[in-house]
Amino acid sequence: MRSFSLSFLATFLMASGAGAHPGHGEPGHGFSLVHYLTEPVHVFSALVLAVLVVVAARVVVRRRKRS
Repeated sequence: MRSFSLSFLATFLMASGAGAHPGHGEPGHGFSLVHYLTEPVHVFSALVLAVLVVVAARVVVRRRKRS
């Protein structure tokens, strides 16, 4: 299961560069926080990252409680 998860994560990260969309590099707002919070591509990625962080934190807390 762990190797599958690592493979999935690697594939997801490698494929993210291919999802270019308008807005990057434009003067003023191409790399602003507004761009990253309003573009669906970035919002989805941020949500996935947030879920992964929460799950990882819960796993760490549970393992520490068992020790």
